[in-house]
Amino acid sequence: MKIYQIFCLTFALLGGLTACGQDEVEGVENSVVSTVSIDFRFSVSEQIERRSTVSDEIAQEEGNVNSLLYGIFKDGEFQYSKKINGLDKRTGDVYRITGVNPVWFDGRKTEIFVVANPTNNILTSLESSKNLNDWANCVFWENMNNTVESTPERRVLSPLMAGYLSLDGNFESVISVPVEHIYSRIWYTFGWRGSQEADQIVIDDVKISNLMYRTKLFNTSNQVGGYDPGDSHDKWGSTIIKKQVDRNLFPFMGDLSASDGKFFADNTQMLLTADTREQFNVLCHFPYDGPGQTVNMAKPIRYYTYCFQWDGTSLEDDPLIEVTYHFTRRGTDKVVRKKASARLYDDNYFPSKRYHGMMRNYTYHTICLVNTTTNQLDLQVTAHPWIELRIDDIPPFE
Repeated sequence: MKIYQIFCLTFALLGGLTACGQDEVEGVENSVVSTVSIDFRFSVSEQIERRSTVSDEIAQEEGNVNSLLYGIFKDGEFQYSKKINGLDKRTGDVYRITGVNPVWFDGRKTEIFVVANPTNNILTSLESSKNLNDWANCVFWENMNNTVESTPERRVLSPLMAGYLSLDGNFESVISVPVEHIYSRIWYTFGWRGSQEADQIVIDDVKISNLMYRTKLFNTSNQVGGYDPGDSHDKWGSTIIKKQVDRNLFPFMGDLSASDGKFFADNTQMLLTADTREQFNVLCHFPYDGPGQTVNMAKPIRYYTYCFQWDGTSLEDDPLIEVTYHFTRRGTDKVVRKKASARLYDDNYFPSKRYHGMMRNYTYHTICLVNTTTNQLDLQVTAHPWIELRIDDIPPFE
């Protein structure tokens, strides 16, 4: 299933998942309900009340929703827009607006656009706009890695999210609009294959190329009558994870399963050892506590790369991962330096799986297996929903 089919199917299903509320008024065909409420659901999860039941681990995958901007169009004509500040929601919650004017939902086509935690340039573009195309095709330019590194927690605590819903004909009085993260994250596990020439491998750096800084928020303009992503778009290049460059994060190979406080093998370098490589194999960093300061006694967290979704058309559009590493050949003083690379996606899916770029609302676990004999980088990628830590129905990419 192609990415645009997934989006279309999601919107179609969510368009039908409207629920009855206390303000529902039953009517005959083509009648207009007396009041309308809109549920902005900040995830695709069916679970509404999460705060009292969510685990700490899942809570770390969530974020805050502090503000909301939404617009309503009918038959392509602007009806209403509003920005809501001062929200205290999580990305697993639902926010309901009641008493919405039913005239905007009188049986003709109605489209709802929404942006949660909008950036300043999105606000500038949309707050004064009454053009449907501006809302449907709004794009923004931002280096998510720089955004993350500018925060003390080294996380996006108030993630940019967006949603879209199209209604045509009858509907219930409570409308549910999905609002999702519009970018993705990659985290890394390392191992090595091939002849065991060394007792340990030092990962010098990890470079990710072909990450995007432009994306359509809603992906609606070409959904009717088929979707053709067309030619490749702009790229802002690459991000690099390197000890000498990223001093504030001190990336290292850690053990996230440990409970005795021994969470890392060596936090001075990204080190894989023969006897602990099955244990200390997750690329981690300690929580950040100011410039050059980390909380080294705390449990480490995964090192994420942030990127935007992408609808590239060829293999060359897909993100490229390059791993530079070195080791001392066993029994000698010879230092061997190598580089291995691989596309995050490739042509060898079975059965016929091919995704270009990252699907939004997902975290991608990238297992990097370096073959020290062939100098090849084998990638295995599994997709994890932002809200649910279990692996979803997207199969491993191998």
